[in-house]
Amino acid sequence: MTTGLICRNSDRRAGWKPTIGRRVNRTLDDSVRALHVGCREREIVPHAAVWGLTLAVLPIVGVLLSLAVGTPAWVAPTAILGALATYLAVYMPIKRRMIPGARRKLLIDLALFVGPVFFGLASSMGVNPSEINLVFLVMILCGVLMLRLGCFVGGCCHGRPGRIGVHYPGTGHRVIPLPLLEAAFALLLLVGVIVSASVQAPSRTVVVAAGLAYVGYRFVAEFFRARAGDFAVRRCAGLSLTQWLCLLIASAAAVVVSGL
Repeated sequence: MTTGLICRNSDRRAGWKPTIGRRVNRTLDDSVRALHVGCREREIVPHAAVWGLTLAVLPIVGVLLSLAVGTPAWVAPTAILGALATYLAVYMPIKRRMIPGARRKLLIDLALFVGPVFFGLASSMGVNPSEINLVFLVMILCGVLMLRLGCFVGGCCHGRPGRIGVHYPGTGHRVIPLPLLEAAFALLLLVGVIVSASVQAPSRTVVVAAGLAYVGYRFVAEFFRARAGDFAVRRCAGLSLTQWLCLLIASAAAVVVSGL
């Protein structure tokens, strides 16, 4: 309650009028407050709930997409669940010891672990990775969408302080809701991928274009990450680890595309 009064009083001192910005702030605050209250009443941990929902939805999405592209329905769900289980049981404990504070690097995890394990498992089941690359892309975009909504509700991975944003319990200033923006971008990409697939665009072109679009978004979004506090990112030569990975992925994609 006190933090809400602080933010509202600071808005008044700044001379804000009832504008779109204030309406956006109020909507963000109300949505986070309602979701936090709902989770507390049901004794639910937001992040755990979102992870559980993600693990329940992705296999269903994988089955439907596999049937649509003509591959065995059990391959994609088995591969994605196997990749995520290995990620949680093996990769995460090792990474926490080797890279302290890097446990929330979603892009790094997808590029360095989840993707290769998924396609490796699919290949071991007799499916050509090129036949299910679109299936993997859609499942990952669905996962990013749900997990980033969980970050928004849980109050992690947010951006730096801003006039338009959301304030969480225990903070006296608004922060840019980067997880919500990333969820919206993932939804936009998801719609674009589905539309492209419906008009039978080449799957490799769709995957490369969507991947580069997401990498480009993440590269720009990292400039608005928090620079202090629990969710600050470490930087090297002015760029975060995620931004360097974005450049590496974009360079590799350029080499692959030039060789087609």
